[in-house]
Amino acid sequence: MPKTKISALIHAYDNERSLGRTLDSLRPCDEVIVVDHNSNDDTAKIAREHGARVITGVPGVDRGAYSQDARNQWILCLLPQEALAEELEASLFEWSEAEHEEAQMGF
Repeated sequence: MPKTKISALIHAYDNERSLGRTLDSLRPCDEVIVVDHNSNDDTAKIAREHGARVITGVPGVDRGAYSQDARNQWILCLLPQEALAEELEASLFEWSEAEHEEAQMGF
């Protein structure tokens, strides 16, 4: 069975100080999307430097709507100040390699 792919989705606004650490911890994710809500700092630049796809946030659009921009069925949502602990990172690598029921809606 093929690997289960994971997209990470992060909403950011003026998070240049914490975003790099967050993005560095997302090694288990096959895609990273940063929705930049008109930051006044280098948030978007840092996201791109870490290989994330940057989408400009649209005022009035529900934050959950951006999940449709993900290429993968499984989406990990986190704050730009959060980072995956080593234990969670290892668990996500193991989980993505395991077999899952196609109809499974969440984990």
